[in-house]
Amino acid sequence: MGILNWLKGWFSSDDSFLPPVEKESKKVDDTSVNKNSDPEVIDKDTIVSKIGPFNTKIKLEFLVKILSELINRELNLDEIIQQISETNGDLVEFEDPFEDGESFIFIPCIEGIKFDANNNFGYEYLIQILEKVFKEEFYYMRSDYFTWDVEVEGPDLKNFSNKYFVNSNIESNDKTILIVITKDHDYYNVTKIDNNNFLTNDEKILFDSLSKNDKAEESYHGRYQYYYIRKKDFNIEKWWLGWTGEGD
Repeated sequence: MGILNWLKGWFSSDDSFLPPVEKESKKVDDTSVNKNSDPEVIDKDTIVSKIGPFNTKIKLEFLVKILSELINRELNLDEIIQQISETNGDLVEFEDPFEDGESFIFIPCIEGIKFDANNNFGYEYLIQILEKVFKEEFYYMRSDYFTWDVEVEGPDLKNFSNKYFVNSNIESNDKTILIVITKDHDYYNVTKIDNNNFLTNDEKILFDSLSKNDKAEESYHGRYQYYYIRKKDFNIEKWWLGWTGEGD
């Protein structure tokens, strides 16, 4: 049915503020895969040891059942097992059944199989899978690095416009929970920010001034990270704490 295809290399991303490239998928170099680390036999009872950044102990059969429920179409478990078994330790891409471009990957490993998102749509859809597995609500947060593209007069506004910013957008399965702008830190360490990274009242006024300036534009560079949290662990007063990053 053409459900599964396999990938052969990781896209890597530089975490500096050099001119960035939008990340869209995970790939792996053949030399980076330990061929002896994948399970000896893949079958319906093989353990899915990780979904995204969260440890699990569910069986492959159960995961495939969840995916079938989410897309309202029964997936062929035997075909999935066959494709994973034939990859000899390489990644297996899983995207055809999804209507909105979501892409996921199966990763054979010594603990069983890891299942992860493989593009932006997949990272956002992942909380629906997590909610089915753990039977509780999850949030995701996407944190994007951006700068201001503008020429302004006045030393205060000029200095402020030259800063680095991060736009953190927190979402549930069906609504936006919170959007926060922070400054002077990296998009991949949002959980470590402190009071120095929040906009002061004066800076909020400057930011609002830039937002209303027709010649000013927020410039996004494809540098971002997804984070996940259980709803029960989320504290909106300390919204930056408790998250697990996509690569953790």
